[in-house]
Amino acid sequence: MKIPITDQELTNRLIKHLDADLQSIDDSTLHNLRRCRQNALEQLEKRKRCYMVPFYWLTPTMVSTFAIALLAVSVWIAIPGSGHKSMPLDDLEVITMQENTDLVQNLDFYRWVAETNNNGHMTPQ
Repeated sequence: MKIPITDQELTNRLIKHLDADLQSIDDSTLHNLRRCRQNALEQLEKRKRCYMVPFYWLTPTMVSTFAIALLAVSVWIAIPGSGHKSMPLDDLEVITMQENTDLVQNLDFYRWVAETNNNGHMTPQ
C-alpha cells in the first residue's frame, strides 16, 4: 500500500530534483539557455512597444473617420432641397386669418399685381 503524498511534499521533491538537474548542466548549454531567454524577452519587449505606439492604431481610425465624414457630406449634398421656399410669418398670418377670406380667394390676382411693373409688364422670373 502506497502512502499518499501531500501537495507540499510533491512540490519540495520536484524543486530538489530540478535543482539537482540544474547543477549538472554544462556551461555552454547554460550560456545558450540564457541567450535564448534574453532574445525571447527582447522580442516580447518589442511587441509591447508596438502596441504602445499610437501610430499603429491611429491610422486606421483616422481613415475610417475620414470615410464616414466624406459619406455624410456626400449624402447631405446629394439630398435635393424641399422644392419650396419658406413663407414669411406675416404672409402666413394673413392667409390663415378668418376675416380675410376675400384675400385668400383672390390671392392669385394679388400675386399677379405684385409681380407686374408700373408699366403693366410682367417682371421676368
